[in-house]
Parts: sequence; C-alpha cells; structure tokens
Amino acid sequence: MVGVASHRLGGRALTGGGARDVVSAYGVFRGLPRLAVLALFERTPAAGELVMDGIAVDAAYRGRGIGGLLLTETAALAADHGCHRIRLDVIDTNPAPGHCTNGTASPVTAPSGPPTCGT
Repeated sequence: MVGVASHRLGGRALTGGGARDVVSAYGVFRGLPRLAVLALFERTPAAGELVMDGIAVDAAYRGRGIGGLLLTETAALAADHGCHRIRLDVIDTNPAPGHCTNGTASPVTAPSGPPTCGT
C-alpha cells in the first residue's frame, strides 16, 4: 500500500469504537482520561459534509500525485452520497496536507474535486 484516505460516512469509518470499548480495554481509571482526550478530537459532520479522518502517502511515493488521486476519489465518493463539502482538519505544522490544498484552509468541494497535489 502506498497511500490511504480515511473518512466517516453513513456511520462507518476506518477506525471506531466507543466509551465501552475504551473502558473495557483500559479499565475505568485509565480509560476515563483517554475518553476525555478523545472527546476533544470528535468531529460531527455538518449536513452535506464528509469528514476525513486523515490522508497519508508513503514517503517513497510522495510528489507523484497519489494524494491528489486519493482526494479526487474522496470527492467523487462524497458527491455520490450527496455531500457537497469535504473537511480535513490538520495542524498548521503539517506541510503535506497544505500542499494538497494549495495552502488554503478552505474545504475541498465536490463534485468539482480537489486541487491536484504535487504540482
């Protein structure tokens, strides 16, 4: 695998689980602080919005447009499900996603698709 794009759509996601799973794995005293931290990262999509959990391309394959292809396919999937907006929240010290979005914080919109990466 050279790249992956993860999103939540229709109640399904690449990763998942709930409070019960965390407490079951870590116990009450170690699980509750983890749940508090996880709650900070919870993002509920707005109507018509697909929220990406992340996107990654193997370092050996970066700069070849793979990230752009992943975003293009994500935009097509979003459009197929009636989403007109895609959101990917990133920290400002991560240069790769900014490169794929031409350095803007603006969300990618479907169906026109995302900007091309690697240009």
